[in-house]
Amino acid sequence: MPLLDAFNTHHKAINTVVSLLTVLVLICGGLISLFEYLEHKQNQKINISLAIIKRHQTGEIFQHRLSINKMMQEAHSDIKDLFERDKTNKGYIDFMIDLINKQKMGYKIRALFNLYEEAIICVELSLCDQKTIDRYLTIPATAFFRTYFPYICGQRDKWSNSALWQEVEIYINEEQNEKLCL
Repeated sequence: MPLLDAFNTHHKAINTVVSLLTVLVLICGGLISLFEYLEHKQNQKINISLAIIKRHQTGEIFQHRLSINKMMQEAHSDIKDLFERDKTNKGYIDFMIDLINKQKMGYKIRALFNLYEEAIICVELSLCDQKTIDRYLTIPATAFFRTYFPYICGQRDKWSNSALWQEVEIYINEEQNEKLCL
């Protein structure tokens, strides 16, 4: 019987070790799966972000940007004269709204504001990678916003909608509590 007792004791110890190893392997497998899932999810966020950035840098949106830049280059001396005569936001707002309307650029500017708002909302919903969006779109979005905010003000007045492109405004003016539209 001592041999049988020794066998039972070792058998129980072996079963305990095997059970613990099985649990450990399952936990490790679960962790590996979790890390792979998180990496896959992060890659998806980056891919969605890159798709938005690609739209900004190619195709119709890019053509809109070129047209808008050309309009601003042609109006450069008029803008310079305006700033020498009138240093108020009101003068700039009126000038820009008039310029955009005369050049029929409203739909192009709306398309860019919509793209920037889409990128911001995508980040807020954790569908896009914030670092990727920030790296490629924050500087152009900020410059665009600060140049064409009069159009936002005009559209808000026209549609009686103070929330129009508010996501862009909040994102750009995060640290400043300045009133955009007069």
